[in-house]
Amino acid sequence: MSKDQLNVRLEDDLMTALDETANNSGRTKTSIVSAALASYLNVDSKQLSIESLSERVNALESKIKNMQQEPRTKTDDKEKENSPEPPEVDPSELGELITKKEAAALTGYTVSTLHSTLSKKGIKAAEQAGGNREGKYSKQEIIDKIGFK
Repeated sequence: MSKDQLNVRLEDDLMTALDETANNSGRTKTSIVSAALASYLNVDSKQLSIESLSERVNALESKIKNMQQEPRTKTDDKEKENSPEPPEVDPSELGELITKKEAAALTGYTVSTLHSTLSKKGIKAAEQAGGNREGKYSKQEIIDKIGFK
């Protein structure tokens, strides 16, 4: 469908409302004005609705793509800072220490699932070797806080 161009002059308050609606809805000013005019003139706006919807989908896809490309913000780091630290545990109270691989065999979880669950539950390696990934964990703490699958 070909489109003709029309220049219009709008009062400030109407232009402000149009700007806000476009920003909040992810639609273009053109699609909003076209839909409003079609509605006012009782024109079949089925095609206009499809075009408007297509523009909104494109705008949302663009926003999602930008969000995926944005680096983490300081807000993300602040949320981590505000989360409570798990209490320190005396290593002598931990009992038998096991690796993640042994813990996975014990609990029935995969190593990757166990890794994220340990992090979520605040379980840290009692002995570190090559970072937490190769550390040893309290068998009893894993059983108490994670359990079995």
